[in-house]
Amino acid sequence: MYSDQSTVETEIFQGKYRKIRELKTGGMGKVFLVEERRKKKRYIMKIVPADKKGLREAEYLEKAENLSGIPKIMQWEKNEHEIFMVMEYVRGNSLKELVSKKKRIGKRKLIRWSLALCEILQGLHQMEPPVICMDLKPEHVRITPAGKVYLIDLGISAYEGEELEGYGTKGFAAPEQRKKGSRADVRLDIFSFGKILDFCKKRMRWKGMETVIRQCTRKRQKDRYPSMAVLKQALKRERRRETLKITAALIIIFGLSAGIGRLSFSENASGAMPVDAKREMQKYLFGDERNRPDYIMAEQCITEWQGKDSEISRYERLLDAMENPGKVQSWEVIWQDLRKNPAPGLYETCFLSQVYLTRQKQLASFGKPAWQAWKLLEKQKDRKVSGIYWKRRIEDERLQAAGNLALQGEEEFLREIAGEYLQKTGTQEKAWSGYRRVVMFLEREGKDMSSYYENFLQKFPCCEEAYVEYGIYLCRLGRWKEAQKIYRRGKNKTSMAGEKAGELKEKLGI
Repeated sequence: MYSDQSTVETEIFQGKYRKIRELKTGGMGKVFLVEERRKKKRYIMKIVPADKKGLREAEYLEKAENLSGIPKIMQWEKNEHEIFMVMEYVRGNSLKELVSKKKRIGKRKLIRWSLALCEILQGLHQMEPPVICMDLKPEHVRITPAGKVYLIDLGISAYEGEELEGYGTKGFAAPEQRKKGSRADVRLDIFSFGKILDFCKKRMRWKGMETVIRQCTRKRQKDRYPSMAVLKQALKRERRRETLKITAALIIIFGLSAGIGRLSFSENASGAMPVDAKREMQKYLFGDERNRPDYIMAEQCITEWQGKDSEISRYERLLDAMENPGKVQSWEVIWQDLRKNPAPGLYETCFLSQVYLTRQKQLASFGKPAWQAWKLLEKQKDRKVSGIYWKRRIEDERLQAAGNLALQGEEEFLREIAGEYLQKTGTQEKAWSGYRRVVMFLEREGKDMSSYYENFLQKFPCCEEAYVEYGIYLCRLGRWKEAQKIYRRGKNKTSMAGEKAGELKEKLGI
């Protein structure tokens, strides 16, 4: 029997997590979306029976801790009947949802996602001993808003060579996988991978990909691709063929009138990366007005031009610093790479500041990474951009930079952002929405937030949410009398009729 809501909230992990809603129930267990009470960060909590399979899933996730594309397991506990696993919450949509919404996925996107999934599975297969996923299907492949691919369920996985019990999803599992007594083998995952490709391809005419799918899904194991590495090479060949087709079409369209030699995508005499190809790569690495960054595709572009262009080598090092810090040979070189372009544009600024902010520990001996990020972002903060994504990203990274500077004793930058929310935002709702982020950040770091709440209420004395949050904050600190005063102040200025206000009133015994 699985735990109810009260168990999740009060017993497991000493009440550290609050259940938001149930996401999934099945034969293998229950899945909840939960929130850590102190940091207000969301996670997935999976509850499974305390048997061999449940213990194995926790074991696989711990082993795959450094494998990109597998949700990180934060902690897990076990009681007599159940195992509770808290994992990284991966936002986005499953392949099944995306195919259902879009009806058809473009070729470039399908190859990109396929190569990323290949990398994840290859990583599992290269573990010691190799882990076979065994439950590859569109519902278990998740794509984040930034385009990153995740494999989210290892519930029925097995080590290579282990005897199987006949589990598997009809339509995606290899025929031999559903027979008891079969052995776990990488070619089971290769079969399922081919079925996923076929599901995504739908009615798309694509002979090369159809060949790959047929090879993946051969009835006899020995006739399939022998490994993910070989399958990945087949996908890369198909990607090159598609790229050549596009290039040839462009030559036909433009080449006859402009001359082949003048096309910017043809290689120049020095062998450097063509201008158009470089712009394409920058679009993936930094993003642009219409597109968010796509590091998977950027890495593929970089790989194609590796060693042929000094600027590409710089981009490769910076991408490694962001995504694969273990590959970085010299953080001093990364520091120099970050400062090489003195006047980056908006999209490059966001990328560079993210490297500064995510790799502060490694870069701290060469300067102040948070200050460098702040300087870059200050030049872009008032720039007019279309769409909410880039506006929010600049806002987020400025807040992160200011927050890190505050932790180093320089709180004036965070106060500057708080002041901007008070002065520039029209309605009190919009002002509180932004200002609250500053407050929550500082509270997580153990700062006294009273002055921040007071400054906001001085400007917006009728904001019920601010009074409620202020009161809750004081309750958490055990400052009950002060919390009662704040509640009464709020009652004098507002109705205090909301659900949270009612909960605060009850907690205070008013």
